[in-house]
Amino acid sequence: MIQARRMPAQPKKEYISPHYNNSSRNTKHKPKLKENFSLFMVTVLFIILAIVAVALYSKIVTTSFEVSRVQGELAALQEEQRELELEVSNLHSMERIEKIARNELKMEDFEDRPIRTVSQEQLIE
Repeated sequence: MIQARRMPAQPKKEYISPHYNNSSRNTKHKPKLKENFSLFMVTVLFIILAIVAVALYSKIVTTSFEVSRVQGELAALQEEQRELELEVSNLHSMERIEKIARNELKMEDFEDRPIRTVSQEQLIE
């Protein structure tokens, strides 16, 4: 009787073409988890900084428009103040007051007529 002997198991040989690039088997090019996390954090930080920069620039532009608007209002109010001061000086001028007294109120110079004084007793009678 012939008995077969068991042969020790030999590891299987893998035949890989020299042109085949299997990155899972090549550990030199496999990125590490720590490097990926660092890259992710740098990217997130860059995005946050970009958003903050855009927000600050937006605030600068808004403030610039507000300053420009207020300067326009200031110029208009200064012009109005100048016109009102001119009007006040015209209204207080002696020539204007005399013209109104003579033409509208029909007043005359007191030098043309004698001045008569009246006492309080004469007013009661």
